[in-house]
Amino acid sequence: LESAKIGRLDVPRPIFRRLIEAPVVEVRVPVESRVKWIREGYAHFEDNGEGTRQLRRLLDFCAPTAGKKTVERWNSLIDEQDWD
Repeated sequence: LESAKIGRLDVPRPIFRRLIEAPVVEVRVPVESRVKWIREGYAHFEDNGEGTRQLRRLLDFCAPTAGKKTVERWNSLIDEQDWD
């Protein structure tokens, strides 16, 4: 059963009904292609400068939800420049 909530927000009933009734489209793309496309859109985070520092600051906001150890692991991946 689908929920009319997105996080703490309620989707208005008329909109939610339209979403439920809408056709579903499945797009199949290889993982490698998806990763390449996402990295192109976020390339500014891979500059080893201000962009990378900004990424680390943004990841810090994830700690309460993802956990401190997970954010530490993500930062280790940044240190290793393991972007894939």
